[in-house]
Formats: sequence, C-alpha cells, structure tokens
Amino acid sequence: MSTTPSGLMVTEDEATVAQVVEEFIRVHDDLPTSRTRIEDGAPYPRSTWTRAARELGLAGVASPEHLGGAGLGFRGLCVVMESVGRHLALAPLLPTVAMAVPALLACGPTSAATDLLGRIHDGTTLTTLVLGTACAPFVSQTKLRAVEDGTAPGAFRVSGTVSYVVGAADADVLLVIAQHRGIDRLFAVDPSAAAVQVRPLDTLDLTRAAAAVALSDVPAKLISAAADAFPTRQVLAIASIAHSCEQVGAASRSLDRAVGYAGLRVQFGRAIGSFQAVKHRCVDMLVELEGARSAVYHARRCTGQDADQLTTAASLAKVRASTALTSIATSALHVHGGLGFTWEDDSHLYLRRAKSSAAYLGQPHRHLEWLASELLGDEPGRDDIGEAS
Repeated sequence: MSTTPSGLMVTEDEATVAQVVEEFIRVHDDLPTSRTRIEDGAPYPRSTWTRAARELGLAGVASPEHLGGAGLGFRGLCVVMESVGRHLALAPLLPTVAMAVPALLACGPTSAATDLLGRIHDGTTLTTLVLGTACAPFVSQTKLRAVEDGTAPGAFRVSGTVSYVVGAADADVLLVIAQHRGIDRLFAVDPSAAAVQVRPLDTLDLTRAAAAVALSDVPAKLISAAADAFPTRQVLAIASIAHSCEQVGAASRSLDRAVGYAGLRVQFGRAIGSFQAVKHRCVDMLVELEGARSAVYHARRCTGQDADQLTTAASLAKVRASTALTSIATSALHVHGGLGFTWEDDSHLYLRRAKSSAAYLGQPHRHLEWLASELLGDEPGRDDIGEAS
C-alpha cells in the first residue's frame, strides 16, 4: 500500500495538462523563440496569449467554471506554472494568472471583480498585482494609500510608488493593494492615465519584464468588497506557492539539460557523465530538486487551510524552491564547462531567473528568520518582499 500523502503525487489528469501546455509552449513560446524576441527587443505577441487563453483556457485555469474559468483549481495552476517554468516562457502567467486572478477571486462575487475576470479569461486583458513594501511572511506594510474621491460610489484616488512590478509595462489594468482607513483594499487603476508612470526596468532576468510604477493621486475603482479588508496575506502566500512551482519547473529543466550534456560531452575518450565528480554533482542536484518539489507540493495542499498554516507552508516552499533553483542552475552551468558561460548557451538564462526569483516575494534568509521565530517565539527580521532587490 502506498504511504505517499494524498496531494503530493501528480495525477493522470494533471500530467495530461502539463503535456498539453508544454506542447503549446514548444510551438509558440519556446526558449529559442524567446531568445530571438529578447535580442530583437520585440514584445511578447498578444495574439499568442489570446490563443493560449481561448484554446487552452490558461488565463482561467484556476478559476471556477461558473465564472468562466477552466475549473482546474489551484492544483491545475501549479501544474501549468511548473511547465511554464521549465521553458522560461514569456507568457504572462505569473502576473496575470498566478497573482491577479487569485486576488480577484479573493474579492468574492463583486461585480467589478467578476467583470474583470471575464476579460482576463478570454485573453483580451492583461493585469498584474501592484504591491507596496511587505514583510515576511506576506504581511503588507504598503506604501500605497487610497482616499475616497467623492465623485461616485466606489471611486477613489491612489498614490504611491513601487520600484518593481512584474508585468506592469504590458498590463491593461493595474490591481493595486492600497490602504484605506488603516486596512488593505484592492483597487483597479488604468495604467494609461496621466497620473500613472510605468517605467520599464533593465532587469537581470531577461525572460521576465518588470517596471517601476508611480501613482500620483490617480483615479481608482474599488474591486474588493467595501465592508471587508482585502486578505493580502493569503493572496500573497498563494501567489508565492505558484511562483515556487515555476521555480521547481526551471530547476527540473536545468537538471535535465546538465544530465543531457554530461552524456554527450566527451573528454579523455569518455562521456564526462561517467566521471564520479560529475555524477555526484548531478545526484546532489536531483536531491535538491526533489526536496524543493516536496515542499512546494505540500504547500499546494495547504491552500484552503487557515492563514497561519498556509503562510508557513508557503514560506517554507519559497525557501526550498529559491535555494534549489539557485544551486541547480549554478551547478548546471558548471557541468556545461566553458560553454555554459557563453551567451549562446541557455544556462545563464536559468541562472538569471534563479537570482531574480530568489529576490522576489521575499529573500530566503528572511523567510527562514520568520520560520525560526515561529518555532522560538522571537521577533522576526523584516524585509521587502513585494519588490525585488
């Protein structure tokens, strides 16, 4: 009898979803295609995303069917994120589907949230979540403030600056978590408004666009329920778990590339994969990968649990996925030898992703400090997790 806890294994249906997504990526959004777009400075084509949303249902993969989604739930989203991470696909899954959609679903059945979800699901609208400064574990310490406009019910004005927002330059709508009367609320902002400045950034990760966003008393529409505080902590924890799944996918592909190259590269008349030092390095990479995957899959099971359990699992998954991807991407580059240090090889793209992902939504050492504080009862250190550094 199997002793594997329910939820830690990939089901047959999930494996099918992963296969379909990866086939679509190989045709429309594979890494060679992405490299060409990066080198040419070409944007990610909207037509590709619209096709992915309408033919595969990627934009609504986690949304329930009665809201126009695919109904695969958070597990389905995690499967998709892992597949996307393997190929470093440029598709806006992280900002729109892993961050913005859970935020909208957390608002409940408000008409504003439902309307925006419908536009996201059909692939016509891209959005992202604009976070102020936050502290591990996913507790908002926002720089963004909202005041009532007074011109109409639900009309507000939002002000503040955020130095790093994934997907902001391509977004049609900015979802802003801002404080109003001391509690977090979710607002929608038009990025084309005169009072909004979106400045694209030159980032380490060439496969993930980000921008600085400045809001100067910009008109905003309240999206979350007027009577309730927006559940920032839970939404950020869910987004972080999805992000960790993406990191596991990238780590898995890095390992596969390293093992494949070690079997082909011949030195001293033998494949370098036959040398004990290379064998041990690859085994260490596999151990790191499976440890991270277990932590991430456990966190995936904790969605729907109370906020403390979810946050703890998400924080642990963030630590394991970030450290594993950084270690594996570095080792994979070394296995490739001198080739791994060249622009033409893809190893540096995975290492760039590892470094930027580790900084996003909280540095691993800050999450470890908080996890230790939970066990020991000490005051945790604080760190910006809404912005990369």
